[in-house]
Amino acid sequence: MGQGGIRQFLFALRKNVVGGGEEPYEEALKVSPEEFDDQFKKYLEDRFKPFRDKERPADYGRDLAPKPEKTRYTSVLSIEPSPSGDLLAAVAGNRRDQELDVILVSTKNGEVVRNLTSGFDKDKGFDYIALPGARWNAVPWMSWAPANDRLAYFVRREKQRTLIVQSVVTGKIERRWS
Repeated sequence: MGQGGIRQFLFALRKNVVGGGEEPYEEALKVSPEEFDDQFKKYLEDRFKPFRDKERPADYGRDLAPKPEKTRYTSVLSIEPSPSGDLLAAVAGNRRDQELDVILVSTKNGEVVRNLTSGFDKDKGFDYIALPGARWNAVPWMSWAPANDRLAYFVRREKQRTLIVQSVVTGKIERRWS
């Protein structure tokens, strides 16, 4: 909403709610409409200054995705930061095994710390990692335990989705719910 739009909104508000023109508005806020506009514009500029001049992704942070030239992971489809902020759980495409893996990535340097689903097969109790629907959405479908020691995610087993709870310390699958 531009400066004129804010003024029109406030004028309509004071006309309908306060019940008058300029005097009740100025009496309530102790400033003229022009002064209010100037103060509000300054507030917005000051409040959002850290974001206003950013143009590139590097201005906001750094890329922590595994490097395809240095690792077997070609792309990351989903991430979930750990409660401590030290790790990211990521679903990544594994070039060598031609499958999706759940990996842990360090937020300090982007190094792959562990592959939680390395070489999984039906012996681990599931066929592949389940993706959330046909369209990519922003709803997290992996979740960390508050203690930062377990991760929950969905897999497919035959025609069912199964919820897996896995220790990130030992790699052991602790619970399965179908």
